[in-house]
Amino acid sequence: MATINGRVKRKSPADNSNNDIIHVNLSISFQDGHRLFFKVGEDLQFAKVFRDFCERKKLDYDTLKFIYDGTHVRGNQTPKMLNMEDGAEIFAARHQFGG
Repeated sequence: MATINGRVKRKSPADNSNNDIIHVNLSISFQDGHRLFFKVGEDLQFAKVFRDFCERKKLDYDTLKFIYDGTHVRGNQTPKMLNMEDGAEIFAARHQFGG
C-alpha cells in the first residue's frame, strides 16, 4: 500500500499480477474406495482440507491419518511444502491401535 496526500491507496487486483495464487488439484481416497477431489491453493494448510473431507464423509478428524507418497501429512503442512503437483492423491486411513 502507498499513501497519497495522507490517504492510503490500496493495490488493485491488477497490481498483484505477480502474486497469482497457484492451485493444486488433488484427491483424498478413503479405505472404502471412495475418493473426493479438491482444488486448493498451494499455501493452504491441510487441516482445512482434511476437516472438510471428514465433514463431507461424516468421519471424525481425530481418528484418521493422512498419507501422501508414503509419508504422514500433518495438518499444518501445505501442498507447497510437500512439492505436490496436480493430480496428487492422499490416502486417508483410520488410526490403528493395538497389535
